[in-house]
Amino acid sequence: MAGFWPIDLRANLKGGTTMAELKKIDPEYFALELEATWMVFNKMFGDTPEGQAKLDQCRWLKGEMVFDEIQKELKIPPGDPYTVGQAISAYLLKVGSSDVRLNKFSDNEMLYEMKQAVMAPIHSLRESLGNTNPLRPLPAAALFRAALKKLCNVQVEIIPVSDEMRATKLGGRAGALWRLTPISQTK
Repeated sequence: MAGFWPIDLRANLKGGTTMAELKKIDPEYFALELEATWMVFNKMFGDTPEGQAKLDQCRWLKGEMVFDEIQKELKIPPGDPYTVGQAISAYLLKVGSSDVRLNKFSDNEMLYEMKQAVMAPIHSLRESLGNTNPLRPLPAAALFRAALKKLCNVQVEIIPVSDEMRATKLGGRAGALWRLTPISQTK
């Protein structure tokens, strides 16, 4: 990711700690940083529908920026949304961010299953920090959405799952049904 930063963060800083020594970050600290940043945006934009729309735009734009950067390394070829999703899922697992599974549900739908995530502590943090806003940063979902948009030319509509689907298809875990629509049909 050297292209995004003015220095190569993976390099050993002169006289300092190596990046290998710093590589593992405490998930609770990471969740706190992300949630606090999200709360700042929320306070800046406000609780109006316009403010919340801007907050939502921030989430998806962040996903596109992250995708553009990691795509330089991954070089995922354009094509089938399921294959692209599997590549992103493998990357997130490799970097220790999350264990997300995408399962084909129909020709134009995938079931997004969050098995485990570094962001898991965020739910209790949200309450302790006083954040009651239902919009969340969703870093994994934002990355998937960006990859599917840029490599498959599809827009993702996130559909909440019913309690029954959560119990039967997701084993009680967090998830959503993703409906994929070609971008040319969404305009």
